[in-house]
Amino acid sequence: MKKAPYIQRPSPTRVITTMTPASIDVVGIGNAIVDVTAHADDEFHVREALVKGTMTLIDVPRAEALYQMMGPAIDASGGSAGDLVARIGR
Repeated sequence: MKKAPYIQRPSPTRVITTMTPASIDVVGIGNAIVDVTAHADDEFHVREALVKGTMTLIDVPRAEALYQMMGPAIDASGGSAGDLVARIGR
């Protein structure tokens, strides 16, 4: 097997480029979901039939009732379209 000839390559030079901020338009199409994170004891879970480690879709009256019963919470956009748009906006 014949070896390829040795080719001396020029040493790389350092090129510094500046990037301008990108401007893009994004549309997210999907069902909006809100992820709610809050502290709750086991009694609250049992009483309200909430299972740890699961996701439960609820309607507005149920959400309002749970918000009144629980302590402070953190709301965040959820669902794949909502997550994507939220991350792009950062």
